[in-house]
Amino acid sequence: MPPKAPAPSSNVLYISNLPYDVSTVTLGAIFADNADTEVVNIELLKKGKPQRLRNSGLAAVTCRTAAEARHCQAKLHMLDVDGRKLQASMHKFM
Repeated sequence: MPPKAPAPSSNVLYISNLPYDVSTVTLGAIFADNADTEVVNIELLKKGKPQRLRNSGLAAVTCRTAAEARHCQAKLHMLDVDGRKLQASMHKFM
């Protein structure tokens, strides 16, 4: 059996299944309220033509440390936000 891959050491957390109307302010508040963490950067990923961009329900969130990112993942994974269960992962979107 091959050895387990080491845990990712990145401080970026990937969030999917976000409500399409979520803003960076709202997502920052979700992190502050539920994970007791202030994030460094939130990038909401958009889709569509340049004149009609809209949220894709995905975000890349940069935390101060990898440990904080793992803490946020544990706290936010499967959190219900407006009827949608957030998916929090340390791995990039597939």
